[in-house]
Amino acid sequence: MFYCQTAGASDFCAGASYIEQLKNADPDNIDPYLYALVQLADINNYQGAYSALIEGLETDITNDYYLDKLKLSRHKLKEIGYPAEPINTAAESVTTIGFFTMYYRVLAICPEQSLTSTDWKSACLGLGKRLEESGKTALTNMIGFGLQRDVLKNNPTEQEALELNAVLERRAAYVLVRDTLPLKVDWWMNPAARPGSYYDAAIELGEMPAMKQLLESYE
Repeated sequence: MFYCQTAGASDFCAGASYIEQLKNADPDNIDPYLYALVQLADINNYQGAYSALIEGLETDITNDYYLDKLKLSRHKLKEIGYPAEPINTAAESVTTIGFFTMYYRVLAICPEQSLTSTDWKSACLGLGKRLEESGKTALTNMIGFGLQRDVLKNNPTEQEALELNAVLERRAAYVLVRDTLPLKVDWWMNPAARPGSYYDAAIELGEMPAMKQLLESYE
């Protein structure tokens, strides 16, 4: 996606073809369909955007590619003999480029469309729950909480108000783990000081399980 934003003259990026190629390359992953959702919404094709969301929710994998890119970046840097101490900082910097935009667009589109469409509302809540529970990165989890919060807070029914409270409670518990790390792990705020074992766990398990595992090791 970032490649096509910066090298749009490429044949691979022509029209919607790069989204279709991404779907073909990774058809069981929801992420290509979320890219399609954003692209279609940006040209005011909200019916197509909704269809992309529904297709995405039928997939089995929730992978935003971030940790895959991080693993590749760290491997490539090691291959060229990049100094060990700053390697994680460099890998995170390279990997983060272009990562946030799509999710923030989804976070804007879903609540807006949910105001007038119960179909969008139901689908966006399903997406939020899935990103909360299955997303491998902390950003994806937080977008999941945010989607549910922003969709449910729009003129909620009594039942939706209860669901909103439950979402906020789960989010608070999540944030507590994240905010406790720098208090107990003195090197946490310095990526250069993080050991490779943390990144190995994050890539295998996801960021939140890796953070919990790290906290438990300091108790």
